[in-house]
Amino acid sequence: MQFTQSVFDRSDDSPVWKRIKGMLEEAVTNGRAERLEEQRAHTRRSRHIAALGEYSKFRQLILPAQWAYLPNAPQAAVALACFQEVINKEEDVTTADWASAVQKLPQCLSEWMENKKAQYLAMLPVSNVVFPAMEVTQLDSPSVGVVRREGMESYANVLELVLSVFTTDGQCALFGRDTCRTWELEPHDVTFSLRGAQAALALAQTLEVDPKLTKATALDKLNRRFVCMTCVQKDGNSIDHMSAYSWRGCVEHYMKTEKSDHPAPQWRVLDAQRTANIILREIALPANAQRDSARAWFCNHCSLYRVDDRMGPMMYAMHSSLQTRAIVTDHLRSVHNIAAPVDGVDLLYHVHPGERRPIPQPVLVNPRQTVTQPPQNATQFRCAHCQPSSGMHPGPVAKRLFKLDGLKSHAMAKHDINRVLEPGIDYY
Repeated sequence: MQFTQSVFDRSDDSPVWKRIKGMLEEAVTNGRAERLEEQRAHTRRSRHIAALGEYSKFRQLILPAQWAYLPNAPQAAVALACFQEVINKEEDVTTADWASAVQKLPQCLSEWMENKKAQYLAMLPVSNVVFPAMEVTQLDSPSVGVVRREGMESYANVLELVLSVFTTDGQCALFGRDTCRTWELEPHDVTFSLRGAQAALALAQTLEVDPKLTKATALDKLNRRFVCMTCVQKDGNSIDHMSAYSWRGCVEHYMKTEKSDHPAPQWRVLDAQRTANIILREIALPANAQRDSARAWFCNHCSLYRVDDRMGPMMYAMHSSLQTRAIVTDHLRSVHNIAAPVDGVDLLYHVHPGERRPIPQPVLVNPRQTVTQPPQNATQFRCAHCQPSSGMHPGPVAKRLFKLDGLKSHAMAKHDINRVLEPGIDYY
């Protein structure tokens, strides 16, 4: 219903008209205000969608390794001042307005990351140290190669250290990039793990590295394996049937135990030979193949394989061009001429907020101990040092079997091993 101004200017002074005139004026005013607000809301929604597109395009220009530290598209449209200025502008928005917003994006993203980092640093026991600001690096930047190879290990500063352990469920340990991936979540969904930090501190001390300076990636590169000495003491002081953990696995093992059962973290680092044997058995586990075959890998040199996050985290799976490790590796070799792609440098594994990248599954230090103690004259021992090409592979396809005395002679003659042979290390 529409009323003209002349209706309200009529000279009828009857009591009835006086009563309804104010009601009609209020109804018309409210109706006009509602229509204007609906129009403004429609305009804001249209601009919001445009902001998602502008941010998504700009994000593709950034070094992919830094995507995990950035807001998703819906967050960016709401949280970044450069977009809010355009979305809430009273006048019509022009192409120049959007261009100005995109030009301000690097600074706005740096401010957003710094704000998030400050929130997480505040959860740490000590966080009063000032570090360089986090800045985005575009793929066409002259420094992108250096940042890709070296800069990401300390990108989030203190949050990249081994003592900065965060979690969303009390059991999964998040470090560095995986921690910053949770910046998409509500702050109360993420907590600092004191038990996780205690475990990491004891690991650093075991390895004789400075826990206040050691980054999570540094321990990844060492790639050592450990046993929990608390569990060893409960099992009769033998490590043979203990689980061997990566350093990240150690942290999660301790986080999952109760203080009454594991009052303090105690680790023993395994020697290089045992570690090499354990890693070979880890690689053979189905979980390793499942990780590589998951459509969760992307290239760190371009934005071909990515997640389109304009629909938000809940829709990642439906808007993803992520690929398997093999496909991304072939892409790196054929398109970017990288003969031997390196995980974490040339290709990366995508995780959802609150999750972590796959870590090695624990295996027993010596899984064959109970089945390799028959009489010494039994012919059922296989050499663990012979290569598959020799026909003597330590697995179900092995052909040559030894008596224990013969195995000792073989180990000395063929592999120059002049010591006591260890089951699970030297033979099976």
